Amino acid sequence: MNYISKLLFSAFLLLFLSCSLDQGLAPIENGISGTITFQGEWPENTEQVLVVAATEFPPKSITQLDMSQPLPMGQETSQYTIYLSAGLYRAVGVIWKEKGYEWDISNIIGIYFTSEDSLLPGEVNVQKNRIAENIDIGANLARASSHYESSISGTLKFKGELPESINDLYVVASLAPFDPLPTLLDLYYGGPVPIALDSIDYK
Repeated sequence: MNYISKLLFSAFLLLFLSCSLDQGLAPIENGISGTITFQGEWPENTEQVLVVAATEFPPKSITQLDMSQPLPMGQETSQYTIYLSAGLYRAVGVIWKEKGYEWDISNIIGIYFTSEDSLLPGEVNVQKNRIAENIDIGANLARASSHYESSISGTLKFKGELPESINDLYVVASLAPFDPLPTLLDLYYGGPVPIALDSIDYK
C-alpha cells in the first residue's frame, strides 16, 4: 500500500469511528419538564431535592425511580427537566433527602395530578424525541420526614385467604380523616408486605 492509499484509508477509518461514536453517545431527547412550586419552610437538614418518575405506582423501592438532577434549594419555584426513556410513567413527583441519610421513598413531598382524584397520580406518556411540557407539581416541604420523627410498628395477622387478584399489600397511615378521602400526600406507607405469611412485623 503506497503513501496515498494509506492516507486515504486512515482518513476513512477516522471518519467511520467518529460517526460510530457520535451515534453511540447521542443524548436522550425525550423526557418531562415543568415547574415545581414549594410550600412551607425549607428544613435546615435538607441535602437534596429531586424530581422522580416511576413506571409503576406505587413503586416498591427507591431503585424503581428515575431521578433528575438536584433542584436549587431555598427557592419558592424551580424549573426542571428530567430525561427519560420513552414510555408511560404512572407517577411523577418530588422527593426530599435528609443530610447524612439515604434516600427514603416515604419522603415524596409532591405529586403530579391531572384530575380531582387525589389518590391517583397523573400519568405522563413520554414520546420519543419529545419533551412532555407543563408537568407542574406542588411540593409541601412540611411533609419532609426526618429520621428524628415518630414511627408506628406492630404485627399484621392475616385470617382467611387473600383474593388471587391482590398483588401487593401496604400498611398505610394517614394524617387526615378518610371522610372526605385524604390525598396521597396525607398518606405514609411502608414497603410491600409479604402475602404468603400468616403474620408479619411492620414499621
